[in-house]
Amino acid sequence: MKYSIVYTSKSGNTEKLALAIKESANGECLQCVKADAVDANKIGESDLVFVGAGSYKGTCDEAAGKFMQTLKNKKVFLFMTVGYGNNQEYYDKMLNPAKTFLDSSNTLVGTYACQGQWIDGQKKNLENMLEKAATDNEKKVVQSKLANYDNAMGHPNADDLNKLKEAIKTL
Repeated sequence: MKYSIVYTSKSGNTEKLALAIKESANGECLQCVKADAVDANKIGESDLVFVGAGSYKGTCDEAAGKFMQTLKNKKVFLFMTVGYGNNQEYYDKMLNPAKTFLDSSNTLVGTYACQGQWIDGQKKNLENMLEKAATDNEKKVVQSKLANYDNAMGHPNADDLNKLKEAIKTL
């Protein structure tokens, strides 16, 4: 099997997942590159395309979404890191908006999502939002996100990477 790994990574979180896939996937890796450096010819030769992105504002990074829209008649494995949230159910839910970028001619053969370390400035942005929150409900939402900051540090960790490696061994 020939495959390509295409990803976006603002903080290095999703890049860690991409490198873990390259290290453990069966077959010949034709390319492991960021979305802005993809070789379309190698995508054409690929039996499987691993697509990775961070979650931003409830969906995947814009560059990853645009790349996914170019895929036709491919087997795709989607992977993602998520800064907010504190459980697998939430991480998996964050994959849903990203899936909408895939053309119906593609076959989604698997997904993986895990906690990602926050990018610089996210905590300060939330602290500012908390100060400006107009209702108790808005404050609770922001406070729950801030409470996850310490948990997010150091992710993806070895356990996250091992779970991903196990998920792709079945492909």
